[in-house]
Amino acid sequence: MSGIEISYNLRPCTVCGKKALFHRWVEEGYPIGASIQSDGCPGGQIRNTFGLVEFEDGSLELASVENMRFVPGVSSDYGWDTK
Repeated sequence: MSGIEISYNLRPCTVCGKKALFHRWVEEGYPIGASIQSDGCPGGQIRNTFGLVEFEDGSLELASVENMRFVPGVSSDYGWDTK
């Protein structure tokens, strides 16, 4: 019987200047109630996207997208033309 191997590469990034490895995107949502003001929001759901990252000390964190920056130069591994 042949074995099945599933693997994926972690992508290097920084979060607020700290070195990290990006694992995946995580979406988080929560409901909000209607506003009591006559012209207020009818209610609904707030959704945010975060990156699950691992720091050098092994700790994990959900990082805000605006605080993340991927290490440049990785896109050349995908065969895109670089100029």
